[in-house]
Formats: sequence, C-alpha cells, structure tokens
Amino acid sequence: AEEIEVAGVRIKEGEEGGKKIGTGIICPVNQYLDEAKKCHSAIDENQDNLDDATGLSISNGLSVSIQASSLGDNDHIFITAQGEVDNDINLTVSQKEVGSSFTVKSSRQSNSPIKFDWMIVSESE
Repeated sequence: AEEIEVAGVRIKEGEEGGKKIGTGIICPVNQYLDEAKKCHSAIDENQDNLDDATGLSISNGLSVSIQASSLGDNDHIFITAQGEVDNDINLTVSQKEVGSSFTVKSSRQSNSPIKFDWMIVSESE
C-alpha cells in the first residue's frame, strides 16, 4: 500500500478494501441509500428498519455507519460536508470501532441528503 508521511502524520492507502478516504451520505429520515449512493423513500410495514422491497437499512436522518476495516486505535477521522448544508448542521464522529467502522452523526435532521467526505489519518509511531 502507498503511504505519505508529513510532519509525523501518515496517510496510508488501505489494504484489502480497508479504505482510508471516502464519501458518506446521511439520508433524510425514512429513506434508504442504494448502491449508487442515492436516497429513496422507504416502505417498512413490518417496522424492522429495513426497506421492504430492498432489505436496505432505513435512515434515522441523524447518523450513518461507515465501514472501515483499516481503522486503527490511534487514527484520526476527518469529515468535511459537501455542497450546501444548513448553517446549523454540524457533523461529528460519534463512535469508532477499531478494525470495523465509525459513525458520523448530524446535529439535526435535514430534508435533503447530507453528503460528506471522510479521511482516516494515522499518526506515525
């Protein structure tokens, strides 16, 4: 994997699908995100938080989990909103599961998808 190091900070390309850079989307409440990264209205008659037609998770409009198998214990996660986001919406990393995933949380729900870029940076040892 390729690696860049500047001033004690290391940015390393992940191995075997362990991405270190990507894009995430928090869909509005009661919508699901398809594989093409588009939000769609969901139907959930059995109330299992999965869209009845696709089986995809339905958004609560406040957070999204990002798969990141390359996430290390001392890694930093940076997030940057894309496009127009309401002034009073803040994005934060609310949970980090080493070797698995992290969760990005919005300070409030939006009527439009909230798109953001993310980057994992490792400190040099």
